[in-house]
Amino acid sequence: MLSFAHIIPAGICDSIPEDLPFLFFHQRDEQYGLLDRIARHIENLDSTIVSKLEFSLNLQFTRTTRDSHGNVCFADDPNLRPEYRTIFHAIHLWDFYYALWHSGGWWDRRALQKEDLLLPDPDLFWGLVSQGKKLRRIHVSKIPKTWEHFSPSFSDEVRVYVISNRFRRPDKSAPFGRLYLNNDDYISQIPARAWEFHLGHRRFLSDYLSQRTGQKLGRDQITELLQWIVAIDRSQRVVEGAEEVIS
Repeated sequence: MLSFAHIIPAGICDSIPEDLPFLFFHQRDEQYGLLDRIARHIENLDSTIVSKLEFSLNLQFTRTTRDSHGNVCFADDPNLRPEYRTIFHAIHLWDFYYALWHSGGWWDRRALQKEDLLLPDPDLFWGLVSQGKKLRRIHVSKIPKTWEHFSPSFSDEVRVYVISNRFRRPDKSAPFGRLYLNNDDYISQIPARAWEFHLGHRRFLSDYLSQRTGQKLGRDQITELLQWIVAIDRSQRVVEGAEEVIS
């Protein structure tokens, strides 16, 4: 059986597994260094673990290639159909687990079994690799939609307070609603799925605001919040596809 320590380099998560979802979003300014640390760490796995991975997937493990600056790059053909692939590399393995860590099903099973990591399932492997790659790219991409798209009711600073009904839709079936930061100030056009998205006990948007209760948010902090909302919303669309792969 694999452990988190086999896949995750020491020092990149304060709390495992709680800090694994959206890891690349929170460290997006260091994405290239993070990706390189992950690749080098996995490539240094004990040969016994590597053999188990190769046997489980019926594929040969190969080292990632690097450019002239030493950064990880990918020489594998993305158009090659899974059934014709004969090798996998460190970032394939990372993306597989990155997709799992954003899956509600994985968190439900872990709550029951207290498991670390299972060897990757060959029937699920390439589908989840694709999903994990999409999530990773979403999390490090620049998100242009900010103030204008969401239309906050305020123009500058706002303070976050505890309120009983933070997210309010015009009706129960509406896909969008208002996110209230206090009793008077809100942000419009928030996707309901971003508000509702959760993994295990973590409700990411609600937790984000709870951690900032009593704080005054300026324009930069609000922009960060809006980018967080977009990242959650886009990730949810990918996660829905990942859940279909897993099931």
